[in-house]
Amino acid sequence: SNIELEIFTLEQLEIMKNEIFAEYGYIFEDQNWKDYFQNQKWYTPASNNVDDLLTDIEKINIERIEQITNR
Repeated sequence: SNIELEIFTLEQLEIMKNEIFAEYGYIFEDQNWKDYFQNQKWYTPASNNVDDLLTDIEKINIERIEQITNR
């Protein structure tokens, strides 16, 4: 399904993108994201690289979010 990403704020989009990584236990280097996700009960830091775990759909979603947030 094609979510209309434009309706979200840049901050919401950044959270959505980083949540994808966080779900796989990505260990964030950025202190703000580290703090943000450590406050989520479901987050378990596990790995510095989760790229191999991402689904094709997740990769497309990340790419689409980055196209908007990097404008």
